[in-house]
Amino acid sequence: MLAPPFDLAEDETTVIVRMDVPGVSTHDIDIQYSGNQLRISGERPDEADDKRWAFHRKERRKGRFSRAVTLPCVVIDEQISASFKDCVLEIQLPKSPEAKTHRIEIKG
Repeated sequence: MLAPPFDLAEDETTVIVRMDVPGVSTHDIDIQYSGNQLRISGERPDEADDKRWAFHRKERRKGRFSRAVTLPCVVIDEQISASFKDCVLEIQLPKSPEAKTHRIEIKG
């Protein structure tokens, strides 16, 4: 099974996940969010099925992949968005107001 690399980052308002998925169509990617876990799965097709080619070397992997990541905070699931550009899948997850950092003043 493949394990495409991904980055997880956040700023004040958003959590962002970026995953490298070269050779994968957006139609072959499934993104699901449940609780505080994001799951990205899909499949990279095998070009060896194309009988026009006689491979001399085959280093790029094919097959199914699935990655799950626990998010660092609560997000607004209705506002999650995804885009795909230059073989990079980007998922933006807006933070819930409760997840934003609040400074607590010490009294005394």
